[in-house]
Amino acid sequence: MTTTRREFLSGIMHGALVPVVVGLGSSGCSDGGTPGDSLRDGGPTECSSIGARVTFNHGHTIEVPLADVEAGNSKTYTVVSNGSHSHTVLVTAEQFAAIATGTMVTATTTLNSGHMHGVEITCVMPT
Repeated sequence: MTTTRREFLSGIMHGALVPVVVGLGSSGCSDGGTPGDSLRDGGPTECSSIGARVTFNHGHTIEVPLADVEAGNSKTYTVVSNGSHSHTVLVTAEQFAAIATGTMVTATTTLNSGHMHGVEITCVMPT
């Protein structure tokens, strides 16, 4: 028996003990009109890229590749230095699954230089 990406991610989401912090967002990703062809079903997505924004920002940057959302594995990113310090942020498999369905998620960076940041990640539709 073959397990689809949707079934696998649904199992993870229902069995997760760690809550997923989900911000307000829109339905950015959608299936291409044919059942089984969306990212959440294991197929391609209409997302052209992934947008990531650092809140309360003072010069930090972060890039989340679309391939990381497609892979769906937890990953730690470096929120690039603003010249004096940097932070890291963990994006969980559950959060990647939410992004793949078009939901914007918010993850929190590590504490550095006395503060943290939120990182908002969302699917960007082609123009």
